[in-house]
Amino acid sequence: MEEAALTIAVISVMAAIVAVIVSLVALHRADKNTSLATLVSINEGMSQAWRHYLHDETAEERELAFGDLINLLEIGCAAYLNGSIHHDSKGLLGQHLCSTLDIIGGHAPARDALHALREAPSTFEHLAKFLRHMRKSGRTTFTL
Repeated sequence: MEEAALTIAVISVMAAIVAVIVSLVALHRADKNTSLATLVSINEGMSQAWRHYLHDETAEERELAFGDLINLLEIGCAAYLNGSIHHDSKGLLGQHLCSTLDIIGGHAPARDALHALREAPSTFEHLAKFLRHMRKSGRTTFTL
């Protein structure tokens, strides 16, 4: 009887180990999928904001679109810095944010509009932290 109980216990432990491994693999895949979905959402929102900024008819509409774009940049920077995005998606997001900020930095009207939106030093704090991080690694030269 003791031998049967020991065999059952060993099989149970092995089954539990397999279950833990399967769960960890599933969590890893879910994390990658969530990161990718977040990246796609940010990219789509930024694309729409750029389209409106570049093509809307009135200055007021363009200003609103640019504000949306900068807010999405802030959200993207926060997601990048706080670890909400992982794996390859984090690298892609970092590249996209740097490219967008370099475009803004090289376009005087957009750069001026960004500075006009910054009402206080704490405005766009994640954007400022992201830029400091990326300047240290040589990935951008843009400053707020």
